[in-house]
Amino acid sequence: MDNDELSLDDCPEKYLGIAKKLCETDERIRYLKKEIGNLIKIQKTHSEYFKDELRQELRKNYYQFLGHCNLENSYRVTIDKTSRTVQILDDFGSSDKQFLLLHFTGLHINRTSEESIYNWIRYEYAKVYLIVVAKAPSVEIEHSGPTMTEIKTELGVRVYYSCPKRLIPLQTEIESIFAKIDNLISFSKLRNAGFDVIPFTKAYEIGGQNSSNRTGYGSTWYGGECYEEGTLYGEVSSYYAVGLFVTLQ
Repeated sequence: MDNDELSLDDCPEKYLGIAKKLCETDERIRYLKKEIGNLIKIQKTHSEYFKDELRQELRKNYYQFLGHCNLENSYRVTIDKTSRTVQILDDFGSSDKQFLLLHFTGLHINRTSEESIYNWIRYEYAKVYLIVVAKAPSVEIEHSGPTMTEIKTELGVRVYYSCPKRLIPLQTEIESIFAKIDNLISFSKLRNAGFDVIPFTKAYEIGGQNSSNRTGYGSTWYGGECYEEGTLYGEVSSYYAVGLFVTLQ
């Protein structure tokens, strides 16, 4: 028996009724503590189940969202080290397109299998685009944050060569896709529809500067509490790389 538990053995008779009530209360408390412990376990199980169901539902919505990516609702552009990414992002933002497709010649990887998509890409029977969106999708997001400048100059460079550290997560995902792309691409869809989409396992945040990030430096004060916030040099907006888009010429 715990030191703070009551014993009826040495209790004076006139207090016996109260002591019994206290003992019953102690027993009730022990029972309720046990029930609370059981309820916490049930709650944890239900919570994990709900989180798993929510993750699956969000990923399902993510795949459905990417399923809408096609040639008609996408702004396509080929970029290299000399491309003006500010202008590209401005043009994308002012368009009515939902997706930005960035084509990199550096994504062409050499393979020898005649019926391999690698060969199609290598000989430019097909092109690979990075799918970028302006709004964060409802899936896990990698916030390593490479910039558009790093992407246009370094994406496609092998990880073990000179890939910038914050570009490595995105580059690694692309490398993983290319390692098994023949199992991910539907040749029939590629031939019939002219394109196919490969979603990433997560979204990758990208820092991109557009003209709205270049409106000024610091804030403009008009007197009293009236002022207009400016933007600091180097400020960027967030975009998200969400998958690869493979299309025939």
